[in-house]
Amino acid sequence: MKIIRDPIHQNIILTDLDIRIIDTQPFQRLRKVKQTGMVHLVYPGAQHTRFEHSIGTRYVAEQILLTLKMHGFDINKDDEKSLYAAALLHDIGHTALSHSVSDALLGHESHENIARQIIKNTEINDILINEGLSPDKISDMITGKYGPLSHIIKGEIDADRLDYLRRDAYYCGVAYGVVDTRIFTEYRIFNNVLAISRKGLRPAESVLFARYLMYNIVYNHKTVRIASTMLSRAIEYALKNNVIKLEDLWTLGDEELMMILVKNDGEHKRLAQLVYNRKLFKRAYYQEWDETNKDTIKMLLHARTNPVLRNKIEEEIAETAKVNPQDVLMDIPELPILEEAEVKILVNNNIMDIKSLSPLSEALSMAYKRAWSFAVYTTQENKESVTEAAKKMFRF
Repeated sequence: MKIIRDPIHQNIILTDLDIRIIDTQPFQRLRKVKQTGMVHLVYPGAQHTRFEHSIGTRYVAEQILLTLKMHGFDINKDDEKSLYAAALLHDIGHTALSHSVSDALLGHESHENIARQIIKNTEINDILINEGLSPDKISDMITGKYGPLSHIIKGEIDADRLDYLRRDAYYCGVAYGVVDTRIFTEYRIFNNVLAISRKGLRPAESVLFARYLMYNIVYNHKTVRIASTMLSRAIEYALKNNVIKLEDLWTLGDEELMMILVKNDGEHKRLAQLVYNRKLFKRAYYQEWDETNKDTIKMLLHARTNPVLRNKIEEEIAETAKVNPQDVLMDIPELPILEEAEVKILVNNNIMDIKSLSPLSEALSMAYKRAWSFAVYTTQENKESVTEAAKKMFRF
């Protein structure tokens, strides 16, 4: 065993199996993948990586399991070891520049399914089998498909978010990701459902509030969204023109991928260089949920997953503004869903939705959805003309 120091959880004890997994090449690659994508352009301290987050998630999973065992949950040694391995490996399928790449990969497999392939097709597979563990079971735990136990890894309030909310807030230097850690001691499994005890209701609310604030103030920051949209489009161009291959996204680190984008000629190069040098596009147009016609929202969400339609909208705006179509970028995020507001609360041997017990959770869930907005970005010199063109298109 080894003990490592972590700024969030202090001392983390790792087993020999943990160390062998951590020492593999796929896991070491996570040292080169920032946890929060382009957030560091706004919060310079956000240089932390998926490497330490994965170890932190393993620690939180162990704390939750210890609580469950204290309250009578019976788990065999094989499942316990598998759970810890799944916690360590839950982000192994994330690409380089993961938050910026996600939109460019719409329609491709989720990172959890990619994790299954990496686990089965690398040295990790042999390590697990030699330990007597099933790579398929561990992959099922990562995707939340191994009963209530796997919901510790992928659930409404899981070990993943209990680590990243606190970790991201710490490295960003903000007070928004505050989570009441009493929640670690309030997990229960009842009737095959992972739930939070009645005493854990207020700590659960703290998680909802932390997620809402971090989304609005950190993850959804205007500058972060602009940089991510520019980089996502650069990666689309690079994939289309075979500057990078799809599989490269799971073998490279952030800086390695950026250097390929910046140094190789093509449509992608200009956007990548602008992001790399923090010379970002400006927001020419912005519309929030409450301002947007619901038919328009429906059309935009369709365009989000349909690059042909999205490009057509951008070209129409560019034509009206009389600018180069490559100088107009649409940012259409997915509808935000506060998964934490779906957590179950155990009250007097009954499983209840948190919304039925907490008006705050219901209000935050609605506020989270209404935080959705879309935007149009362009260069500084084209901002005025693109703003007027976008107004004509989206103001009815």
